[in-house]
Amino acid sequence: MKRISILAAIIAVFLMLYATGSAQRDYDPETVKVTRWLDTTTRPITYEEYNSSRDFAPSTNVRLLREPVITTDYMIDIFVNEDLYPLIEDVLDIFLLDLQLDGYGINLYTALETLSPVSLRSTLYDDWMTDGIVGVLFIGDMAVPWYEMNEPPDWGGNYVMFPCDLYLMDLDGDWGDTNFNGMFESHTGALAADIWCGRLVSSVLTAHGADEVAEMRNYFRKNHEYRAGDLRLNDHGLAFIDNDWNSYGWGFDVALSYPSTDSVIDVYETSRNNYIDHVEADSDNQYEHVLICSHSSPYAHYIYYDYNNYQLFNNHEVESYMMQALSYNLFACSNARYVENDNMGAWYIFESEYGLLSIGSTKTGSM
Repeated sequence: MKRISILAAIIAVFLMLYATGSAQRDYDPETVKVTRWLDTTTRPITYEEYNSSRDFAPSTNVRLLREPVITTDYMIDIFVNEDLYPLIEDVLDIFLLDLQLDGYGINLYTALETLSPVSLRSTLYDDWMTDGIVGVLFIGDMAVPWYEMNEPPDWGGNYVMFPCDLYLMDLDGDWGDTNFNGMFESHTGALAADIWCGRLVSSVLTAHGADEVAEMRNYFRKNHEYRAGDLRLNDHGLAFIDNDWNSYGWGFDVALSYPSTDSVIDVYETSRNNYIDHVEADSDNQYEHVLICSHSSPYAHYIYYDYNNYQLFNNHEVESYMMQALSYNLFACSNARYVENDNMGAWYIFESEYGLLSIGSTKTGSM
C-alpha cells in the first residue's frame, strides 16, 4: 500500500465502493445479495435519538487555523472538533507535517459539533472551487448529514435513516429535505462524489476503558509510525468471504493488489474461529489488507460456518484478539455506522497496536 493512499481512505470513512475487475465477469451487480442486520435484540439509533443524545453547539461557524504552506494537486481540508483540538494539537502537528512531506497541501479548520452540516459543505464547496481539494478528513465529533428512504422491495422495502457522508462528497448535486425534518430524502442532478471523505470518531468508544483523547493520540502515533516505516505488516491480503458472496471471485480481486493472498470462501471454513486464527496477533499471518464479507451489525459479524448456522465475532473482540491488519474493507451491514457506540469500523482502526483505516457502510445493504 502506498503511503499516499493511507490518508485517501482514512477511516473511517465511509465511501460507497463499486467493485470492478472481478474474476467472474458475467454476474449482474444488482443480483448480489445485500447484507443484513441479523441481530434482533438491537436496532440502529434513529436520527431523533442521536440528536437528543448530543449537546450541539448553537453556532455553525468554521474557523480557519492554517492555510497551505505548499500548493499541490493534492489539496485537502482537515476539520478538527474545536474542543478536541487543544488536547491533540501536538500529535496533530506531526500528522500535518507527515502529510506535507507526502505532498499534500492542507487547509486546517476547527468547528464545533452542530446539528446542521450545511456550513461544512459550504466551506468544502468553496475550497473545491478555489483550491481544487481532493478530499476532507473530519477529526472528532462533527456535524452529521442524515438521509431517509424506503428501500427497494427486493431489499425488504423497509424505511431506513442513516448517516450519509455522500452529502459532503458530492458538492455540486442537489439534495432535498421537503418535509424539513433535518434528513435528506432526495438526491438529484450531479450524483458522483467530487472528493473523498473520511472520519476519525473515537468519542463513541466505551469498551476496554476507551478514552476519546487517548484513542485519538494513539491513532496518530500509529499513523506516524506507519509513515516513518516503523509500523508495517506483510505485503499480504486476506479475503474472508461468507456464503452469500463466495461465488463472485472477489478473492481474485484482492489478489490483484498483493503478491500473496489468503482466500477463505468454503462454507465450512468461513467460521468465527477461522477468522480469529487468521488475524489475531498470535497468528503467523500479518495482513496489510482484509476484505470481510459477512452479514453484520455495528456490533458484530454474523459468520455462517455451514449453510444454516452462524457464529458471532463481536466488536469488543477486535481489541481483545489484537487483530493484526492495517486496513479493512467491511462488506458488512452497518459495520461502519459511526454514530453507534463501539461500532466495529471504529474499533478496527482505534485498536491499540494495529489498524489504520476501514471502509464500510453506515446502513444495511453493504456497499
